[in-house]
Amino acid sequence: MKIALYGISHLSDNRGYEKWIIKVASYLSKKYDVRVITNNANKKYDLNQFKF
Repeated sequence: MKIALYGISHLSDNRGYEKWIIKVASYLSKKYDVRVITNNANKKYDLNQFKF
């Protein structure tokens, strides 16, 4: 199953919602194909460090 999560702000903002997306996507990626779609503005670091 493919799952897409969308967040307006970039994950590098590292606030509550971004932390939630990272946690949920990491958990779901163990069993499903997970993609996270975000705004690329205000990118503060490389997202390749995440497991999904």
